[in-house]
Amino acid sequence: MEPVNETIIYRVLNNQGTAKEAKDVAQWLATPEGQEWLAIAIVTDAEMIEKNILPTTENIPTEEMLKIILNKIRRRQFRRTVVAYAAVLIPCFLMVALWLNLNERIGGALLADSSLESIMVDKGKKKEVVFQDGSSVVLNSCSSIKYPHRFGLAERRIELEGEAYFDIESNKLRPFVVEMNDGTEIRVLGTQFNVSAYNESNEINITLIDGSIEFKDPRQTILMSADEHLKYDRTTKAITVSKFRDSERITSWIDDILYFRDTPLSEVLATLERRYDVKFQITDASLPEFTYSMKSHPGSTLESVLNDLESISSVRFTKQGNTYIVSRR
Repeated sequence: MEPVNETIIYRVLNNQGTAKEAKDVAQWLATPEGQEWLAIAIVTDAEMIEKNILPTTENIPTEEMLKIILNKIRRRQFRRTVVAYAAVLIPCFLMVALWLNLNERIGGALLADSSLESIMVDKGKKKEVVFQDGSSVVLNSCSSIKYPHRFGLAERRIELEGEAYFDIESNKLRPFVVEMNDGTEIRVLGTQFNVSAYNESNEINITLIDGSIEFKDPRQTILMSADEHLKYDRTTKAITVSKFRDSERITSWIDDILYFRDTPLSEVLATLERRYDVKFQITDASLPEFTYSMKSHPGSTLESVLNDLESISSVRFTKQGNTYIVSRR
């Protein structure tokens, strides 16, 4: 059957069509193509309700909806018109009514909740969060996220500051979006990836373990594939994408392992400050240029890590209260 013009469909659904138009619409909505169109129309209306473009009907009970339908039918003068309108209107209203009823039964999860939940992780801590769609995130020390109590129909959007490892449930109709506070974002369908985007760092580092994601800033969009690492310079807006084969190093923090490879001392100390809730003070301006490659045991103490650093380079750590003075040996 040939598709019916949308103008005619909306005219019939608004009780403005002719008997023939109503019959044609009813017959077409019974086809697979018509059912798909109707499903999309209901989702679109729901999104407009969510954005307050359309008035919500969630307070109208199913029984009252049926009375409205029957009254519309009784006012029709021709039996053929009545049957045709009933075939169209009853499925439409019943589907909407069932949708709203289901929304109420599952706590309104079909409509987004604009209020945000905030989670902040203290120094020396980690935290795992499981979202309502089954996706999960592990937050590293000094990291935070904001997310809605219920995701919207069009997308699943959260805000991130710091470092996190994501395991996202696939949903092509509702992409998962990770937004940073500098105007950049990551758009995901379903995958596993690690993001490091601390405010005090001039870089955003994204490592894609599996799947594909899009990284976007105000000027460009980069599509990443599995086993790729992206580095974004917040000052110059430059993006570098490279291949990697060592995912263990990227995600080692989840298992309380410190894993450095050619890492500048300044970055090493920043990591230790977040992990162990301490401060470092460098006394020699040349020391931050040193780089380190090492891997700690799970749950290593700060003292053992500092001893390892001293054994592989000419630095010395002297404790003064909660601060460690970093000097050259």
